[in-house]
Order: sequence, then C-alpha cells, then structure tokens
Amino acid sequence: MTNIGPSGWRWIFWIQVLLHGITFLGLLLFYWPPEDTLEFPKMSFREYVWACDPVGSVLFVCSATLMLLALNWVGGTYPWSDAHVIAPLTLGLLLLVALGVYEWKGRTDGLIAHVFFRRNFNFALSIFAFAVEGWVFYSAVNTITPALVLQMGFESNSWRIAMRQLSFTFPSLFFSVPLLWYATRYKDLRTPLLVTFAIFLAV
Repeated sequence: MTNIGPSGWRWIFWIQVLLHGITFLGLLLFYWPPEDTLEFPKMSFREYVWACDPVGSVLFVCSATLMLLALNWVGGTYPWSDAHVIAPLTLGLLLLVALGVYEWKGRTDGLIAHVFFRRNFNFALSIFAFAVEGWVFYSAVNTITPALVLQMGFESNSWRIAMRQLSFTFPSLFFSVPLLWYATRYKDLRTPLLVTFAIFLAV
C-alpha cells in the first residue's frame, strides 16, 4: 500500500474500515443467540447506551488519541519541550487517570470489569504486561527496526523491509504453539511470560 504513492498508507485505514464494516454486518445479520442465554434482560435504548459505558469510552478514546498524537509528534516533528507535545501528552495522561478513577469509583461495571481485580493483583499485572509488550512491539518492531533498515540502506522500499520483518514474525508465530501447550498442560503462565519478557528485554 505504501508503494502506491506518498499517501498510499491511507489505504491501510480504508481496508480496516472495510473489514470492520463486514464484521459489523455479519454480527447484525447472523448473530442471534437464544433468548435464554442472554446476559442482560430487555432494556430501553437509554439503558443499552449506558451499559456500553459512554463516559468511560469517551475518556478512553480522548486519552489514547491525545497520547498517541503527542508521542507521534515527538518522533521528529517537535522536540519534547514543545507545547505541541507537552499539552496533548499531559491532557491525555490526566484523562487516563480520570478514566481509572471513574471506572473504579463511578461504576460497578463498564469498560474495566471489577470482578477481575477482586482476588489479587494478577489481572492488573497482566494488563501492565500487555501494555509494555504492546509498547515494545509498536516502537521497536513496527517503528525503529524498519526505520533502521531504511536509513542504513539495507532495503529501499516498504515491501522488502516487511519481508525482512518475517524473520521476527514467523518465529513468534511458531513458538506461540509450544508455549500455549506448556501453559495449558502445566497450568503455568508465569514461567513462559518471564522467559518471553526476558527475551524482549535482551533484544
């Protein structure tokens, strides 16, 4: 897509729109669970909207958008000390804290289900681990490595850079199978997580 032209990357988002649209239509047309398996009783439209947690959703979307905007801008468009970075990053972090407080004290349900936090810190730790893993993957694998490959002259276009990235993608795909087997067989998720995060840290 990026080889089409300077704005070819926009097609990636149009493909996402198409895929999400097909998914939405598929659910709308073909997902009709039996009435006795429904989690919620019949509700009014307003109750359905409230069950979707509109306040938490707005806080989350605004927070994520502002933080991603700031972190993308600081990559080269503006320095860390510029107001274009500081303002959206600060506001995004404040909205993230507001989301946490609202989901904790403002609702008994919502985007963040309270039931996962009742027994111990495992769920909170796993959320933190997912965030770190996503951050590492987005920054190192999707951004820094392709930029290095391009700037050092190893490859000259995005397709060939993506082919080089398969050396990371294929092992990740295949090694997930024995890890999944181990975690299921021995009911142990901690050991594979520690090993894989150690590998992430080493890289």
